[in-house]
Amino acid sequence: MSRGIAIILVPLYTHALAPTMYGIIDMSQVFATLFAIICSAEIVQAIARFFADLDSEEEKGIHSSSALAFVSLTYALFFSLSVALRAPLSRILYGRAGLEIEFIYAAGVVVTSGLLYVLQSQLRWDLKSLPYSIVSIGVVLGTTMISIFLVIFIRFGVQGVFIGQIAGNLIGIGISYAFARERFIYKPSRKVLKKMLLFSLPLVPSSLGVITASYIDRIAIRSMMSLNDLGIYGIASRFASITSLLVAGLNGSLTPLIYKHYREPGTPRKIGIIFDVYISVSSLVLLGFVLFSKEVFGILVATEYRSAATVTPFLVASSILMNTYLFAPGLYIANKTKMVAVVNVIAALVGTGLNVALIPHYGIAGAAIANLGSGTVICVLNLSLGQRHYRVPFKIVSIVAFMALPLVVGALLPLAVCAMAFGPSLFILLKVLFFVAVSAGLTVTKLGSLRNIRSQGI
Repeated sequence: MSRGIAIILVPLYTHALAPTMYGIIDMSQVFATLFAIICSAEIVQAIARFFADLDSEEEKGIHSSSALAFVSLTYALFFSLSVALRAPLSRILYGRAGLEIEFIYAAGVVVTSGLLYVLQSQLRWDLKSLPYSIVSIGVVLGTTMISIFLVIFIRFGVQGVFIGQIAGNLIGIGISYAFARERFIYKPSRKVLKKMLLFSLPLVPSSLGVITASYIDRIAIRSMMSLNDLGIYGIASRFASITSLLVAGLNGSLTPLIYKHYREPGTPRKIGIIFDVYISVSSLVLLGFVLFSKEVFGILVATEYRSAATVTPFLVASSILMNTYLFAPGLYIANKTKMVAVVNVIAALVGTGLNVALIPHYGIAGAAIANLGSGTVICVLNLSLGQRHYRVPFKIVSIVAFMALPLVVGALLPLAVCAMAFGPSLFILLKVLFFVAVSAGLTVTKLGSLRNIRSQGI
């Protein structure tokens, strides 16, 4: 949901905020994501794992109440420490003094986002898709309207962005609790909490590894370059997160269904079909960014941000690969959470090494390539290791073909520009025709998979 809001607000923010200010927002996102994992101890993943196997409504309520009580305490402690240590922590995070107020607001975003995640996720486990969507719409509308008012009209700058996010999260928290309050009327149980934490705590290093692999590029840019460069890179990242929006709907419905039906013999084939369609659609999105990034950035963002167009396709490809873990649930089903942690730590180490090696020579382009390297490691290891515990019939040839197409086109595009010397308008038209032709061919090729999804009720 936060990604969707960020994309909606990008055109406005780039015209109202300088790249340095956007760099502050991007570092705050890194801060928020890391501490959301630490404070929650990934207990929502434990709810996801155990909820479908619980027999009584009382057991489900005790699990949910215990999780909510736990995160409420940890977030209260986190916010208290953030306020008390705001001066040194803000200097560490942003690399400069004088941003203590922004840091406190960023901590408020962490707390409200974390509580919203726990409460809204409960709607997922209860398979309440309509209430879940209503919450999402409420958060989007609240955050968007308040942020636009504060940033564009009142000129609150970065603080206006954070206040808008906090307000939107509070709206979502209220709506989520209203829809799921029957789950939270039970007394929390230490025994249940201990069981959930035994499952979820090993996932914390794993998730931190994923986040490090995803965000080490931002940390490296801030450390080795500047907040201004980070702001430009952050805009590219926002556009790349469109692929995560494609996964958001799947994650909201597919994960609970997998845990509920994974024992049924037909489930692996259904996952394989959905994965095939996901790769196809994602490849079209990637091809679109390869062909039209410069045009899109030229229309939507302010001039000082337009250099982000060149790195966006790399980040799109990385996002597609990182999200493939959803379709390889073997390690999670087998409770191999330590192995999941190892996979993600390896990816984080690879990403760190690539960033250190590439950024001094290639700047933000080097960071984007390093991010793609981390995404590739996560994809390959999750798919290969997951198959050992829960085999899903993936079409490997299809994966390679569709992922390679946009990369090949991207490599040949500069040659085509030089060789054909078309006028700008005609060249754009040719790119549109090419994209339409590929889309039509892909749709015809994948009609069988789409029919299978509809006929089997996936």
